[in-house]
Amino acid sequence: MRFAAYRQNGIEGLAAATGSGPFRGFATTDSQYPASLASLVAHGSEHLLAAGRALLTGPEIDLGAAEFLPPLPAPPRS
Repeated sequence: MRFAAYRQNGIEGLAAATGSGPFRGFATTDSQYPASLASLVAHGSEHLLAAGRALLTGPEIDLGAAEFLPPLPAPPRS
């Protein structure tokens, strides 16, 4: 499963795809948006896979019209 954090029309979202299939997902304004990728990773692989399956039920995301965002934020500097 592949994940993509994106911004489209000023709204951020998260999408997932399997194989060569299209990316599907939800924007942060959607009630089905699971959480940021960083949060899902922090909660473990079960949460990440469950969120990925949920994202695959979302609408197809036109990544050509979206801006890709870093999937995980840079760690804080000490």
